[in-house]
Amino acid sequence: MKTYDAIVFGSGVAGGVASRRLRESGLDVALLEPGPLGGTCPLRGCEPKKTLFDVVESMERCRMHRGLGLSGTPELDWGELVRFKNGFTDPVHEQVRADLEDRGIDWIRAPGRFLDPGAVEAEGERLAAGTFVVATGAVPRPLSFPGADHVTDSSAFFDLEKLPGRMAVIGGGYIAFEFAHLAARAGTGVDILVRSGRCLKYFDPELVDLLVDRSEALGIRIHHHVPMDRIEREGGSFRVLAGDGSREVRSDLVLHGAGRVPALAGLDLEAGGVETGERGIALNERLQSVSNPRVYAAGDVNATGPQLTPVALMEAEAVTRDILEGSAEPPDYSGIPSVLFTHPVLARTGLLETECEELGIPYEKRFVDASQWASVKRLGEETAAVKILIQPGDGRILGAHVLGPHAEEVINVFAMAVRKRIPRRDLGDVVWAYPSFVYDTVRHVLL
Repeated sequence: MKTYDAIVFGSGVAGGVASRRLRESGLDVALLEPGPLGGTCPLRGCEPKKTLFDVVESMERCRMHRGLGLSGTPELDWGELVRFKNGFTDPVHEQVRADLEDRGIDWIRAPGRFLDPGAVEAEGERLAAGTFVVATGAVPRPLSFPGADHVTDSSAFFDLEKLPGRMAVIGGGYIAFEFAHLAARAGTGVDILVRSGRCLKYFDPELVDLLVDRSEALGIRIHHHVPMDRIEREGGSFRVLAGDGSREVRSDLVLHGAGRVPALAGLDLEAGGVETGERGIALNERLQSVSNPRVYAAGDVNATGPQLTPVALMEAEAVTRDILEGSAEPPDYSGIPSVLFTHPVLARTGLLETECEELGIPYEKRFVDASQWASVKRLGEETAAVKILIQPGDGRILGAHVLGPHAEEVINVFAMAVRKRIPRRDLGDVVWAYPSFVYDTVRHVLL
């Protein structure tokens, strides 16, 4: 048996940060990771997705400016784009491996499973530790309908050398819409199958409705109230049946966009005395197991917070402070920006109107259709809107919701305002760069 001060499960953002911080403090650390090092974000998540999105967006910008000074139509070579993406993802494993070696962190090429509250088994060996950090991330939600084995997940989509002519997407969340927009912009016919009456429930419904209309104008067909029935293979394509057989879609590829769940299978948490619930490991506010204080969880495996890369980093920092210092401050989830990389981009920070109402927080709503702003029209965009929720009296920004060009950058201004409790008047006092979408937002919505 070998003994460590800390054992970390998973090499993604949360696991990587936790293992490095603990090692920097002089602890003996083992990292359990059976697959490629680096985790979801740099290998098969936000980084490769944004690489694909940026190139496809450049192509779309050229199309939108036809007749506005540009002529001709750019052509997209998807295989070449995937190879470009691989230039970012392929080096990650070796970079992380070399970093672990330089730091003296033991990489154990196994997932590991608990044997008891103070030990795990990996590669047939018993490993004991005083502290465990579970940072195994999330995996696609299991699908149980007939033919679910025909579904392709988002990780496999990244490696497609050629896009299908037709694609059906199951689900109505982040993955469903981002990949639908990527494929549709590249020329694929796309159907999104949503089991309920609303999609993108994490975002403001008024702005979502605008995005849905824009998506349909692009040729994406969105079907609501159609829970999956089954998928049947017919030759080289698929017959997708949903809504109790009321909806039939023919597709060359069926993509899983029905959400992700904490990756806990195989860890044998019960043997480790780690209590679980509907949202994964039961944690206190310090991200510590309520039943085994040796165990912490951080990153996407912690389903209590937003499953975002900056959140994973923040949680890993909070966990390591608590391990090293004891009773550290819990992570602060206020004002965290979240972005949907569709075209146009949709972003939010702070509260939704429904959340204000549920919490009994009074608010003033300012909503502006921004489609006629110069900062939007000169890009050839047709859809844009901004909604800001303001607390009466002190003018504090409670929430901000942006649909339009550069929303992923604009939302950062409001994320800072929400987190630091900056009132509307103080944002209005700043001299913002002009011409810019931020300038227009402040001038037309806040002043």
